[in-house]
Order: sequence, then C-alpha cells, then structure tokens
Amino acid sequence: MNKVDLGQFLASQDLSKPTIVEATGFGLRKCSPIVLTDKQLKIVFKSSRGKFPLTLQPIPRRSDRSGKSLPWITVRNGTLEMEGGVFRLHPPGGNLPMPSHWIRAENSTVQLARCYVTAPFAKHERLSSLVRISQPELTNGKRNGLSVEQSYLQYGGDLIDIDLAANPLRVQNSLLVSQNHLFDIKYQKGLKEKPGAVFSVSNCTLSSLNGFFHFDIPQAPPTEKPYVNGYVSETVFVAPVTISARNTPMASLVTSSSNLEELPKRLWWWGNRNGFSPKVTQNFMGQPAEKIWPEFWGPGHVQSPLFGADGAVLFNRQIVTRDLKPSTFILFEKSKAVSWGADGRPIGADVEKLDLSDLAAGEQPGKATPVRKSNNPLF
Repeated sequence: MNKVDLGQFLASQDLSKPTIVEATGFGLRKCSPIVLTDKQLKIVFKSSRGKFPLTLQPIPRRSDRSGKSLPWITVRNGTLEMEGGVFRLHPPGGNLPMPSHWIRAENSTVQLARCYVTAPFAKHERLSSLVRISQPELTNGKRNGLSVEQSYLQYGGDLIDIDLAANPLRVQNSLLVSQNHLFDIKYQKGLKEKPGAVFSVSNCTLSSLNGFFHFDIPQAPPTEKPYVNGYVSETVFVAPVTISARNTPMASLVTSSSNLEELPKRLWWWGNRNGFSPKVTQNFMGQPAEKIWPEFWGPGHVQSPLFGADGAVLFNRQIVTRDLKPSTFILFEKSKAVSWGADGRPIGADVEKLDLSDLAAGEQPGKATPVRKSNNPLF
C-alpha cells in the first residue's frame, strides 16, 4: 500500500462477489473515503516486519450540502470484516473536516478483529462517534450487528453508537477508552419484527468518565419483558485517563436518557465476575456502588462482583495521556482481579497483547494469543 490509496483501489474494483483484500505495507498512509453498498468484503492488514506499522489516516472528505461531515467508511446492506488494521483519526488541520464517524453502517454486519484505532483525547465537534450501527428496517428478518474482538478503541467522545433493535453487539477481549460513553445503546421501537435486543461484553477492560454505558431504551408494556438483555462478564471497569496526574475525576458507571431508577425495567443486566476500580464505584445514585449495584439490578442479575481497594486495581494507579497505550492498563499482580475469572485466570482484556507492535506482528509461533470465547454467541 505504499503507493496505493486503499479507498481509491476499492472504488475501482468489481466487488460484486464476496471478496478478500490483503493490504500490506508500512508507515502512515492516507486513505480516501470507502463506500460499500451491497458488498461483502474482508480486509486483512499486514505490516512489513521491522518497520513502523501500516497506519491509515483519512483523506478529508468535503461535507455534503447540509454542511455535515461524512463518514470515513460507509457500509450499506452488506458485510465488512477488518483484521489487523491500524487507524488514526486526528484533525487534519486548516479548514478541512474530520469524518463524522470512522465506520457508519446501515443494514449491515461489521466484524473487527485485532484493530487499533485512535482519535483525539477530547471530543471533537464533528466526530460524532467512532462507530455508528443502525438498521432503519428489518430485511427478511435478517439480523446484522457489530462484533469487536481483541481490539483497542480510543476516543474522547462516544465510541460505539448502536441501535440494538436488530443489531446485536458483541465485544470481546478488547480495551475501550473514552472521556464520554463507551457504548451509546439505543432501541428503536416500531419494527414489525423484534429478533431480540442483546449486547455482550466479555473479558474487556473499560475506561470512561461520563458513563461506560449510556442507554436510551423505551419501557416495555407491563405484561412484557424488557426490550434489551445485556451480558457483561469478567470485565474490568477502571478510572478515566487524565491529562495530568494531579487528580482523577469521579466516573459514572451508567447513564440513561430516562430516569436512572427506571433502567432495570427497560434493561435486564446480567453481570458475572466483573471487577470495579475503587475510583469508579465511589458514587452510584448517591451511594457507594458496592452497597447498591447488585440490589439495583435485582436478585440474580449480578453474580460475584469484585469491589474493594484490593479488587480491580491496575499496576499504574493513574494513567495520563502521555503514557496512554494498552499495556498501561495491566492489572496489579497482587490484586484479586488477576485470579477472579471462573477458571482462576485474570479478568479483563489481555492488554499487553493489544499494544501496537504486537498487533502489527500478528500471532507468532509459540506466542499465540488465546481469545476467551463468550458464553453468549450472537453471530
């Protein structure tokens, strides 16, 4: 890819059949907008050994007539798989616009594996979220959705904005970092068929300030179950990244467009063996989360939570922007979280394997990265 613009290359190809594209190269490379309509495409990225990893940066796309920014990657009525990609979304300078999203998908399935995505530490007015998944209508009862595996996503604004009504979400063995919401989860009423709204987050490490999860979910009729089921297991919730080491602001666990007290009537949360940093649990609805979190969701909904000063503790007690990379989120070796998993293994993502050099190299002989499979397969 050293002399090829991936966006232009894909636009010039006949992608009428399911296609696999291998992108190889090194260094920072510009990429034009990618628009896929009615396509099934898999892109495998491979960096040249011994050189700076192949990193894509968007070529600014002029706003449409309404003045709004447009996505870097658009997928409509199709499937996009990306493996091993490194993407850098940062302001291009001058009057050139930022994309509205890294990926914007409608009626489509998106699967991301071993991807490394960075964007500004502070929310940018044009970059609405990294990923936006929606489905205005069901097509032949088809379920699409988003799968993120063994990846690193970092941006100061919302990371994943998804309508769950027909788009299940699965995130596994990944590190997500934001100053805002990691997950902005919606549920669109009015679809004629409801295949079941489900999200699953397993073996992840999550860092947020203004709400790890934000929910905009209507309340089901009194005779029906909540519209959404969420399965969160063996995941670590840690304090937000800060600009300086002077202080760590208090983080919010969950937020809601409706009254927070009504959330358990709109969502069934199923938590199992999750760890919560002391800096995250200081205040939940006016009380320490350790006292109210299991009671809030109801009997049986929160299994084996890990709280306390010796629970989910990182080796780096505070992470500042200048040190920000996946391996800075490693667990303190004497914390209970290193053996809190059902099999006696650590909870959270295997963050050391998510650093850029390891992702670029891929799996090495004798150093294979085991990916812990979710008990709630959605695809």
